[in-house]
Amino acid sequence: MSKSKHVGSAHAIRDFHGLLNDEGKVFSNWGLSRTTTPAVYVEPVSYADVQAVAGDAERFPTPVHPVGSLLSVTSTIVNDGGTMLCTRKLDEILGLEHGQLGRQVVRVQAGCRLKKLNMWLQGHDVEIPFQAEIGEATVGSVAVGDTKESSLNAPGYFSAHVVALTYVDDNGELRTLSDHDDGQAFHEFKCSFGLSGVVVECQLEVRPAGLCRSETSIAAFDSPQALAAGLLRLRKDSDALLAIVFPS
Repeated sequence: MSKSKHVGSAHAIRDFHGLLNDEGKVFSNWGLSRTTTPAVYVEPVSYADVQAVAGDAERFPTPVHPVGSLLSVTSTIVNDGGTMLCTRKLDEILGLEHGQLGRQVVRVQAGCRLKKLNMWLQGHDVEIPFQAEIGEATVGSVAVGDTKESSLNAPGYFSAHVVALTYVDDNGELRTLSDHDDGQAFHEFKCSFGLSGVVVECQLEVRPAGLCRSETSIAAFDSPQALAAGLLRLRKDSDALLAIVFPS
């Protein structure tokens, strides 16, 4: 991370202006299969708020654990006794611009839901070549994690389209990384699952929006050979094919 650009500092104790709850509230994930009781729960309303949290372990006990919409069905939300930092109020879409290498990008805050982002992009006639299975997942969570393959004519995992990240490190410093300037450090950060810093903003490469038509059909085959031939024929006649096979 030594190559990341330094954007701002939190050496001095900062005021926190967002929502703060330190009364031992219990939080659950989307499926109610996991619960946790952090010492402090916060919803920052600015990047400076995130810096204040990361830079003050006395008010905000470690570990500081970023979450988005709490959709995960795993134990990833569990942080008993630490600080849960929810990015839901950092959900602005900051606009389209031309970034490095002449690419068109959308700049978006980490707490923005994928459904909100996709609807906004649709209104501006551009798209990310990725279709979210669950539209309530947040940009920050999938930018530094992993997603299912879901694309046409491009890499189908979300983080492949992230070209720059702004984050707060463990010292409360606001930093940025990009694929053009930071190479390996940038790609390592995208594989960190949020352990290398709290993402507050992303830049995503976009392309002109296209129309997509899907068709669903049911077919029966008399032999494995006929099944294989049928799948090859269907694949040849389409841009993408999803087949679910039920042997009888």
